[in-house]
Amino acid sequence: METTGWELALNYSKNFGEFNLQLGANISNAENVVTDLNPNLIGGETDRIFLANGAILGEGFRPAAFWGFESDGIFNDAAELSSAPDHSLMGSEVGDVKFIDQDGDNVITLDDRTELGVEYQKLLMDLIFLQITKTGI
Repeated sequence: METTGWELALNYSKNFGEFNLQLGANISNAENVVTDLNPNLIGGETDRIFLANGAILGEGFRPAAFWGFESDGIFNDAAELSSAPDHSLMGSEVGDVKFIDQDGDNVITLDDRTELGVEYQKLLMDLIFLQITKTGI
């Protein structure tokens, strides 16, 4: 796995006579990508594993990314359906969801699935850390 990102931490300290006040906050942004997957793992193809919650663990994807078809609206009429990539896999009719042909072969297949997002946020924050101590105790 490869992780890229950044982190910013701010700290403040001030003495008030016998008391010491310390405040702190940090914010970080991290992006993880699976770079290599053991091909002998059970649960999917050689370069990806499909998890029980509908997510994927695969090379080139963020860990536990949700995987599926990207939609492009609905089919409004028969002319729109007939001019779209072949949706035979879906059995699409007028009023059904129109999917994007990700690989450009003019047929909607399982290869047209793509990463739809992850359940983990990229941006993490610790807003305030407060510590008050008295010297001489």
